[in-house]
Amino acid sequence: GTTFLVVVILVSIILGSLVTPLVLPHAEGLVGQVQVLALRVGLLPVIAAVSYEFQRFSARYCTRGPLRVLLWPGFLFQKITTIEPDDDQIEIAIAALDAARWRESVGKDAPAPAEAPLFFPDFAGFRAALPSLRG
Repeated sequence: GTTFLVVVILVSIILGSLVTPLVLPHAEGLVGQVQVLALRVGLLPVIAAVSYEFQRFSARYCTRGPLRVLLWPGFLFQKITTIEPDDDQIEIAIAALDAARWRESVGKDAPAPAEAPLFFPDFAGFRAALPSLRG
């Protein structure tokens, strides 16, 4: 997932840098920009295919030297996106889920949302106010 996105970005930069000057060396002005855009859109299937095949190949040999270096940015990106949430983030997620479930359960009979946003000092304050919010 996330490693594949990084591979797609790297492959698109490399292919775009190599192919665009070779195919359209004198692309200038508005017409040139449209030509470059059309070329890059046309390259999307090639970029996706090359990225997919590279990802498949690297999955077999990702523990070895050169491929490990090439995949390192993807693994860093993956590390960022898979960080465990802290307690505050979990509390906010639970509060949002509770509010969504309540809104879903009352359906069209739900009161109009408050004009001003509601603020609570902490999760316990939200839990204490929840029955009065439900009506």
